[in-house]
Amino acid sequence: MWIPSSRVRYVRYRGSEESSGAGYNVVKDKMFEGNILTIIPEIRSFLKDTFDDYYYLDFAKGIFEKVPEYPESAWLEGVVNAITHRSYNIQGNKIYIKHFDYRLEISNSGPLPAQVNVDNIRKTRFSRNPRIARVLYDMKYVRELNEGVNRIYASMEALNLSEPVYTDIDCIVTLTLENKVAKNRLSINKEVMNR
Repeated sequence: MWIPSSRVRYVRYRGSEESSGAGYNVVKDKMFEGNILTIIPEIRSFLKDTFDDYYYLDFAKGIFEKVPEYPESAWLEGVVNAITHRSYNIQGNKIYIKHFDYRLEISNSGPLPAQVNVDNIRKTRFSRNPRIARVLYDMKYVRELNEGVNRIYASMEALNLSEPVYTDIDCIVTLTLENKVAKNRLSINKEVMNR
C-alpha cells in the first residue's frame, strides 16, 4: 500500500539469455503485487507449479524418484531474502525472478547492506530493513540468525547442483542457481540436449 515499488516479477525465458526484437524469448511473465505476507505464499505456490521435475531410477530402491529443478529451500530463501533486504527507497525497479533453461536468477535493487559483501555473505549478517525482518521473523519466514544463505548452499549441494553465485553489480544484488541441465550441457552432446 505504501511502497509502490514493492513488487516481484517472474519472467520465463526460452533459452539461456535474454533476447529482444525479433528474437524476443519471453514465454511467461507474471507480476506479484500486494503486501509482503500475501505475495510470499503466492510466489511459493506459483514457483512450485512452474519448475520442472526430473526423474531418475534409484537402483537401490528399485523405484523412480522425483528431483525438483531447484530445491525449494534454496529458491524460497532467495526470494524471502530479496524481499527482506531490498532497498525500497530505490524507485523504478522491482524484484526479478528470471527463469532460464539452465539457471534461475533472483535479483533486487540496492547494493548488499552495510558490511556484507559477496565474499562474506555466508558469515556476516545485517538487516537493511529491520522492521520487515521482524515481521517476517514473527511470521516464521526468517530466523535472523544468518543461517538462510548457508541453507541455500547446503540445499544445492544436497542435490549435487552447482554452488550458488551472488553478484553485486551496479546496485543490483543477484543470486544465481543452476539446475542439473546446466552441468550436463557441458558433457552431453548438443543434439541430445536439444531433444
